[in-house]
Amino acid sequence: MHRLGHPAQHRILQLLGAPLGILVILLVVLIASTSSAAAMTFKMTSGGECGTRTCMSGSGEIGDHTANDFAAFIKANNIRPGALLVLDSPGGNLTQGLALGGKIRRAGVSTTVQVPGGACASACVYAFLGGVERTVAKGAKLGVHQVYGRGGASVALQVSDTQLLLSLVATHIRRMGASMDVFTLALGTPPESMYWMSSSELSRFAVVTA
Repeated sequence: MHRLGHPAQHRILQLLGAPLGILVILLVVLIASTSSAAAMTFKMTSGGECGTRTCMSGSGEIGDHTANDFAAFIKANNIRPGALLVLDSPGGNLTQGLALGGKIRRAGVSTTVQVPGGACASACVYAFLGGVERTVAKGAKLGVHQVYGRGGASVALQVSDTQLLLSLVATHIRRMGASMDVFTLALGTPPESMYWMSSSELSRFAVVTA
């Protein structure tokens, strides 16, 4: 799941620090969502794909402060470029997912999704794309869909707001080096569903780097 957070347009732009390079004139329906998932937490970890690398995990729902939580975590633990972040998340706040992806890239950190049961869905995929190197273990999953909004009823956006939101997502995907086919898959999948990308699609759309 991913949902649009509260920040106003200028706040979103300030948070992401991204220029509007692409304007996509499409309408995404935002619907209400609820989740019982715990907020994402970051921990130092080892084993599995970590090898000799500095390794950390990010598990749980992407919340309203996740990007800043990640920045504080890597500072407190003196995380250097080349570290690996293992993600496992159902998604969450879309703007925070985009911001987290940007912070991951600026930190020079790689990303992975591992098994058993590892999944990175919705807003988590945009965080995952921030990885300098990106891998998905056999049996792990990455999924995309349309955007969920907050509240108990369907949420409507003005066309200008929709275009702004979509341009931020499209620009992020392009800046992270992935194919715009990822965006197309997300737009074509209803928010109550999930499109789980196949291993061939992950490679073909440059979602993974190896």
